[in-house]
Amino acid sequence: MTKSSPFPGAQIDAHDTVLVLIDYMPTLMLACQTMEPQKLTANAVALAEIAAAFDLPIITTGGRPKDPFLPEVVAACEKSRQHVERNCVDCFESPAFVDAVHRTGRKSVVFAGITTDLCVMQPALTARRRGFTVQVVVDASASFTQQIEQVSLLRLQQAGVTLTTWVMVASELHRASNWQDGVGPKLMNAFRARHGATALIQALGSA
Repeated sequence: MTKSSPFPGAQIDAHDTVLVLIDYMPTLMLACQTMEPQKLTANAVALAEIAAAFDLPIITTGGRPKDPFLPEVVAACEKSRQHVERNCVDCFESPAFVDAVHRTGRKSVVFAGITTDLCVMQPALTARRRGFTVQVVVDASASFTQQIEQVSLLRLQQAGVTLTTWVMVASELHRASNWQDGVGPKLMNAFRARHGATALIQALGSA
């Protein structure tokens, strides 16, 4: 049991956060109707790139021989990734996953994946009950229907889980970094590639 976070919505810190990416499998992603697979992939990759830039521990779980974990996300994790197999909806029911989280020594967990109502929501709720500061990245997660997605997000909020986006995660983590230490350029690369507003501003500035 970890010490309870001071309040829901507490900001995360790059030195105390672990990222958990769940079930990004191509076939399963096609079944999700709340976000186009191409956009979901782009946001998941951006989130992984941001986490890798800040040297966050990244735990991935999910994937099957005929539906492997999305290779674009794996590549974006660089060397920060540990993969944990599981056979349960809630990651925290897997001793290997619990051990992987506790070995990081970190008290904030950021979740993203599919589906929001099952394999994302269940461990997020458990992590919150166990005293972790918990965030769910909504634009890197998806469900089968909009109704399911809305109910899932409402339940997460009611449990004190903070809903966020990959851009918001980047901005929170950057509070603890130095732009000149190599993190800044990595952030800008991710923003230029994945964030339309950044690309537009850059294009207008160079026009």
